Amino acid sequence: MAVLRCPVPSFVSDYVRVTSWERIDGFLITPGIISAKYGMLESGDLYIRDTTEHDGSYSFRCHTENTVTKEKKVSMNYSRIIVTEPHHNQPPRVTRRLSRVLVPLGQRATLPCIAQGHPVPAYRWHKAQGDQRPLPDHTISVSQEGGVLIFHKVVPSDTGRYVCH
Repeated sequence: MAVLRCPVPSFVSDYVRVTSWERIDGFLITPGIISAKYGMLESGDLYIRDTTEHDGSYSFRCHTENTVTKEKKVSMNYSRIIVTEPHHNQPPRVTRRLSRVLVPLGQRATLPCIAQGHPVPAYRWHKAQGDQRPLPDHTISVSQEGGVLIFHKVVPSDTGRYVCH
């Protein structure tokens, strides 16, 4: 899994949000998109699942909106991932996770657990309470895309600590 971050200057990051990502061929990735390949985290970062060398042929740029002035901008430069073939096994190493996510009731929430390794890491999530059974890969209210746990509409019972393995 690869993650791209939109280059928003720190002095405006409190009131600029990433609204979407555009692939060089015009394909648009928005927060609500249902895709086996692409998704957006609450932070606005773009994640790309099951990366292959072919993914390195695409470039991406982000679209942003200033929440105060409502001004919309598109990044001038495109970002690109570089996919290399590993020469030996590498144990999984978590490269991205969040310690806290605050989301209004009824809204969508994403919890990222991004890891690198070879072979490609497998992910399992569980809620840190009681018997700690793994969460199902997909229900009406929760699904998992790679290492990203997605709550489609947050309800009070979703509150808690979640652990990724």
